[in-house]
Amino acid sequence: MIPTDLKYHPLRSDESQLCGNIIYSILTDADIMDTVDQRHAAGVRCAVITILENGQCVDGYVADQKAISDLIPFDEVRDAVDTYNIRDSICSVLIRDGMVLASISGKI
Repeated sequence: MIPTDLKYHPLRSDESQLCGNIIYSILTDADIMDTVDQRHAAGVRCAVITILENGQCVDGYVADQKAISDLIPFDEVRDAVDTYNIRDSICSVLIRDGMVLASISGKI
C-alpha cells in the first residue's frame, strides 16, 4: 500500500548501497523482469515499485504508467517514467518511510 502523505526526496548518500541492492534484486528477479519485458513488448511504460519501512521491504510490484501518475503525483517520478528507454532500461520507484524517488537502470 502506497502511503498517501508521500514527499519526494532524492537518495541520501547513506542510502546508496541499499538502493543499489534493491535495483540489483529487481534486475535479477526473473518474475519481475518477465512482467516488465511483457509490458515493454506491448509498448506499455511501467515501473517497479518497492516499498520499504524501517529498511525492510514490505511490498513490491510492477505498475503501469497511468497507475503511477495517479498514485505518485511528483514531476520527478512522472518524468522518469515518461522518458526512460523501454528497449534497454527499466524504471524503479522506491518508497521508503514516506519518501519517494525514481531511478532508471539499464537491463542486464
